Amino acid sequence: MLDNLLRFCYDRSIVVQFKTEVARVEKDRGDQQTVIVPTPGRVVWFWPLGMKVEGKQAWAAMVTAVHSERLVNLSVYYPSGVQTPAQMVRLVQPGDPEPIGTDFCEWMPYQKGQASRVDVLQEAAAKLLSKVKEGEPLRASPRVIAETIAEVEKANVRDTETGRKDWLQPRGVFSVADVAKICHQSNMALCEALGDNSQVDWEIAPDWQKDSAMDGVNFHRFNPLAGPRGSHENWRALKTKEGWTYGPVKDAVKKEHPCMVSFDNLPRRQQAKDHLFVAIVKALTPFIDSEDEKENTAR
Repeated sequence: MLDNLLRFCYDRSIVVQFKTEVARVEKDRGDQQTVIVPTPGRVVWFWPLGMKVEGKQAWAAMVTAVHSERLVNLSVYYPSGVQTPAQMVRLVQPGDPEPIGTDFCEWMPYQKGQASRVDVLQEAAAKLLSKVKEGEPLRASPRVIAETIAEVEKANVRDTETGRKDWLQPRGVFSVADVAKICHQSNMALCEALGDNSQVDWEIAPDWQKDSAMDGVNFHRFNPLAGPRGSHENWRALKTKEGWTYGPVKDAVKKEHPCMVSFDNLPRRQQAKDHLFVAIVKALTPFIDSEDEKENTAR
């Protein structure tokens, strides 16, 4: 059973499939250029008339207003640091020809590279997720899904370089109950690895146990900074509300449980359950169905 748990936590098949999808997208895109959406506060290179042709250094400038993807207002800084405004400046997007006979601005090389990479990762992730929605099986653990998303985020995405917040919308894959079930089954595997065979499969688990798991899922969805200690204390507060107290042996009839103590007083093997629960919920929260999310928010 321990081997099964390790395979569950470290199966890297989705990473391989993600990288394969990235390579496929890169091949399909070829030399296609990416339009970078300008937003106020973004830094660009400003080229006064003739300076780039003469091989001089660009001036730093900050976007202060956006008229379109190719027309912006700037706050330009002379090499001395003196600031001056520039209105209605042409913004050259990657792949655009440089204008002749006028000032212009452009994105810096690293911004162009990051934007192109982000678009590739976004498209690859979207295609991979669409395959999941269409029923294609993916042998992947929550940890690996989290690592895959982290790999996308390494490219400094979201607002910082693309100006977009919708770079990836991995919604609609799981319900809250699905995530609770994954947590429950993983916890059962962990317990069996520790020699505790008292846990039962999700399908035959009592309703109070399922409700407790779903409560834990929602707690971490809406409290993303809460860690294993917060997970346990939320569970203990729920149990106390339901009338549970401490007991040396778990007894659902008497409502007694040996884990009805503070997190710091739990044995390390019991603390491992909270670490596993938190990791799974945080990894799968971005994949929870939006309609299911609205329903649970309203409750």
